[in-house]
Amino acid sequence: IAYSKTTPKSRSNLALGWANTHWAVDGYMHGVSKFNSYLGSALEAVPAYNSLAGRIAYKTDAGVEVAFNGQNLLQARQEQAKGASGLLVERRVELSVSKSW
Repeated sequence: IAYSKTTPKSRSNLALGWANTHWAVDGYMHGVSKFNSYLGSALEAVPAYNSLAGRIAYKTDAGVEVAFNGQNLLQARQEQAKGASGLLVERRVELSVSKSW
């Protein structure tokens, strides 16, 4: 196994957040440099990629929270590996409503 060729040279993470009594905003950036992955017995190039996730939430005085969450916001679809473990990650956006007592 060619560990030096199949391991990204760099990975990075950045998380930022802000909150007050009612609002919360969070952002997450993840980056990976290019690397190779096995496709059968051959090495195939996997391009570098960045992904962005975020969350915006509002919480009422009654404890009801409404939030929008998004993952992979930079692209509709992104290749993060090749071969049997190949990941083709799609954009996701969801709305959540929760209540706390």
